[in-house]
Amino acid sequence: MPDLPLIANVDLLIVGGSAGGVAAALAAKAAGRSVLIVAPRPYLGDDLAAYLRFWCAAPPTTDLGRAIFPDGRQAPSPLHIKLTLEQACIAAGIDLLFNAFPAGVLRSDSGDLAGLVIADRNGRRAVRAAAVIDATHRAVAARQAGAAFAPWPGTPVEFRRVVVGAPALDLPGVRREDLGTLQVPLEKGPQAMAVVAYHRAESVADGSVAELQAADIRLRRSIWHHQQLVASEASWFLPPDPLAGAVPDHDGLPAAADLLSALEAVPGRLWVLGGCARLSRRAAAKLVDPAVLLAVGEDLGRRVAGLVRPAAIPIRAELPGSWRPAPGQHLRSAATGARPGETATTWIACPDESLPDVAAVDVLVCGGGTGGAPAATGAARSGASTLLIEHLHALGGVGTLGQITRYWYGNRVGYTRQLDERTVAMGPDPRYAQQGKQFDWFQSEWKQQAHLLQVSDAGGEVWFGASAVAVLIESAGTTPRIAGALVCHEYGCGVVTASAVVDASGNADLAAAAGAPTVTTGAEHVAVQGTGLPPIRPGIDYTNSDHTFVDDTDATDVTRAFVTAKRKFATAWDLGQLIDSRQRRQIVGEYALTPLDILCDRTFPDAICRATSNFDTHGFTIHPVFAVVPPTKAALWAWVPYRCLLPRGLDGLLVTGLGMSAHRDALPVVRMQPDVQNTGFAAGVAAALAVGAGRIVREVDLDEVQRRLVAVGSLPAEVIGMSDSFPLSSAAIAAAVGDLKNHLSVATCFAYPAAAHAGLIDALADPSRQEAAALILGLQGDSAAAPVLRQLIDASPWDEGWNFTGMHQFGRSQSRLDALLVALGLCGDTSDLPRLAERAGQLPADTAFSHLRAVAAAGTALHQRHPSAIAGHLLDQLLALPGLSGHARNRIADLQAEQSADINDNLERNRTLKELHLAVALVRCGDPSGRGRAVLEGYARDLRGHYARHARAVLAEVPVGARARMH
Repeated sequence: MPDLPLIANVDLLIVGGSAGGVAAALAAKAAGRSVLIVAPRPYLGDDLAAYLRFWCAAPPTTDLGRAIFPDGRQAPSPLHIKLTLEQACIAAGIDLLFNAFPAGVLRSDSGDLAGLVIADRNGRRAVRAAAVIDATHRAVAARQAGAAFAPWPGTPVEFRRVVVGAPALDLPGVRREDLGTLQVPLEKGPQAMAVVAYHRAESVADGSVAELQAADIRLRRSIWHHQQLVASEASWFLPPDPLAGAVPDHDGLPAAADLLSALEAVPGRLWVLGGCARLSRRAAAKLVDPAVLLAVGEDLGRRVAGLVRPAAIPIRAELPGSWRPAPGQHLRSAATGARPGETATTWIACPDESLPDVAAVDVLVCGGGTGGAPAATGAARSGASTLLIEHLHALGGVGTLGQITRYWYGNRVGYTRQLDERTVAMGPDPRYAQQGKQFDWFQSEWKQQAHLLQVSDAGGEVWFGASAVAVLIESAGTTPRIAGALVCHEYGCGVVTASAVVDASGNADLAAAAGAPTVTTGAEHVAVQGTGLPPIRPGIDYTNSDHTFVDDTDATDVTRAFVTAKRKFATAWDLGQLIDSRQRRQIVGEYALTPLDILCDRTFPDAICRATSNFDTHGFTIHPVFAVVPPTKAALWAWVPYRCLLPRGLDGLLVTGLGMSAHRDALPVVRMQPDVQNTGFAAGVAAALAVGAGRIVREVDLDEVQRRLVAVGSLPAEVIGMSDSFPLSSAAIAAAVGDLKNHLSVATCFAYPAAAHAGLIDALADPSRQEAAALILGLQGDSAAAPVLRQLIDASPWDEGWNFTGMHQFGRSQSRLDALLVALGLCGDTSDLPRLAERAGQLPADTAFSHLRAVAAAGTALHQRHPSAIAGHLLDQLLALPGLSGHARNRIADLQAEQSADINDNLERNRTLKELHLAVALVRCGDPSGRGRAVLEGYARDLRGHYARHARAVLAEVPVGARARMH
């Protein structure tokens, strides 16, 4: 029986991010109640911004309404709506959690509602609440709580889709509504753009997710124009199945007291704020007008705050439905607390005896980004019934919603070539010309639509606004197998069973949920490639940013990133909804691709992709090969083996995209969009072929997979029958030792340390190879290199060093002297501690990050082999220098106050990385004053997830009291 961690205990829990829900939250908070808002999208105000509802029927009557609609009836932009609502909550001290859904209810021993289960891509958690306001579009929480609703009618339902900036379309069966114009900040300045709503009645058999999503896809396919700047995220409809019960026989809104009754779904515990209220459908249409809903929400929040009685004590979680697990099946997720690395003190039983049953398919693809959409296309084209779920509102990932609409590098062949050709054919006069024989730039709206057409034309089904929050595990065999997932979406939550699953989350979400080993930030290091969120200005497709780090596994950090970025880019039209991460959680696969494989251009018999890029590192490297020969801008090529997609110890799953198994310093070469697209397509083909043959994915006929990829042009014919080029010959290793001037020769020495050792020792006497040989040996802990390293260090003054750089980082991320010091630390003896202390004492407070990182690494390495008070004292003195400490932050307001408008800001990360590296090293070297532990305890509570995760891991590694044992 899985248990769920209890992560919060509040007076009022609001699920759904509507403007009315925020109004209720603010009113309840003003009345002294504790409030948590859980929103399904990465922002608040989804009832307005997601559906491009910029107008209200009458001027607002509340302060919040007047702030959203400053000219009386019109909101100026989506970002204005979101920013207004979020900053009001921050100012009031209301906690927010984005990208999360209601996924069940908590019950007391007497069956009373005691809170909700909330879920996101990283698992299910429990929130105890005295009262709940359900502000979701379909009253999802109320339905899960067992409230009675009217039956779904047999008549067609009218859907509404809004388009900005395109000529009006005349379509059969579609009613067009010209809403007016909106000032849109285009590249050449603000311009009035037409806003048109299209209404069409759709036959929808029931209120199931499959039916509602299919109706939305039909509208997306037909109501699209190549000149549109933006369209609504989903098709809006007024729910035809409200709360059951006596409905007032008039079309107006009842008085406030009677309206409270019309909103009540569970007596005294749960109220519905939205179109599912117990009202006539004409009255409900008036209720959901933005100005009206804001006023009603404020009144409801105030009234509920006064009605709140003590929360019941939850003892179990439930999500009733018709599906029941077979023997040996159970649901599993990765959540253990509110944040990664935290473990809750209270757990709620969750038997999962029955759950809603929503779909059964051959192949389930989780994530519709750069790799996921091609994976779904590949599976569907190969004959598998395929369901693609995507938590955002469009396909394509970083290449569309992430605004990185230009290829940097990547092998633009095969499936990628097909996709590119379809994208530029979406309309006449594409904005960007073809570059020679290749395509470099794309229009975001065009590529989103091209991805959707590729999947749906192949027969694949697509659900937007949906996330896998737990995996269905079969444990009958010797190796656990994923047999599906619990999927949450804006219309509910239920089980999808599948014969094969592709994890295209970019974050190894499903593998982690299943308990497969994964790699992410931990005690070892806090090296992560920089990321950002793009400001959106319609008509400008490309906006690449690198201004922060975000731990995609940490809902608190993700919420922080979105809230602060909206404030950072407050003058933009909108903010992108996809964090443009370049490095995320990865599986430990059957094989892990390494930088040495890439630098040696290693071939593999199971290759499924031929990738290419230079080392676009967006930060600092950690592999020792780059301390000897730094990365360059030269293009490299890499073969990607199928085994990198297979999580160790788990069947039924392929992991593609950033979540695949590779050293973090190998990712820059294999993460380019064209290659992720081709790898994703290969994963979909492999999954479908395995299902068709009745095999698990690790036993698929790889020869057939490769033949199909060759046929589509994704792989060259030479891959058929390719063998592993490792191990290298003795002659090749000897030639490498005789060179030591390029990546290939140095990588070969690291790949074969024993075979290269004798030659490297000889090279210490060769002036032309001496330094490289000493670095290679020293970085591997060989004391034979120490005399040469000492000589080189003593002859070298402090050099310029390197401060953290995200965007446009090529070349060294540590100086020559930095590398020499680290190598000596790894191979030196006690006599080298005074030498290190002397050099560290020369550093000013504003010294480069790379120098502090080198001193920290060298001091730690020396101390761990030769314990002494010297390393701890020198690190303590450095951390005490002015400006080097005090940079941990656990309040969003503080982070917002300190951030700049720079889209590629490095200052904040440089400060925190300096402090963290010194504090970690200090704790590991004895921490004589306790300064290091105090710093790390501050970072353990930091809102920025990678810092918090690293600090917690190091504190767990060096427990309290370890300092006394070291001295």
